[in-house]
Amino acid sequence: MGRGAALACRDLFEGCDKQFALKILTSKHTPNYYVEFIELAPNKLLGVFQVKHNFADNADIELIKKSTNRLAYIATQKPNIIFHMNFPGIGYGGLPLNRVLPIVDNLPNNIILYK
Repeated sequence: MGRGAALACRDLFEGCDKQFALKILTSKHTPNYYVEFIELAPNKLLGVFQVKHNFADNADIELIKKSTNRLAYIATQKPNIIFHMNFPGIGYGGLPLNRVLPIVDNLPNNIILYK
């Protein structure tokens, strides 16, 4: 969480980078965790998308599709939870907004994406 939206998030929510790292490293789905969350407050989660296989790569559109599908499933199962997520793949992910927008455009209303 050293650049772009991830850096802003880390600076706003002190320690979230360590919490996410622990969640990802201990996930039963690692290395393909797709999405992970930490609790900000009751019924309010902060989440991260997996968009790359390696931090040095550009974002992978197929991985974004898988992560988005996983997020949509989880959010549908938990309609009383508000999910705060970064907009996936743009910025340091290297993908143009118009390529990613159709993938995330139909996410449930309890998901807030930040650019």
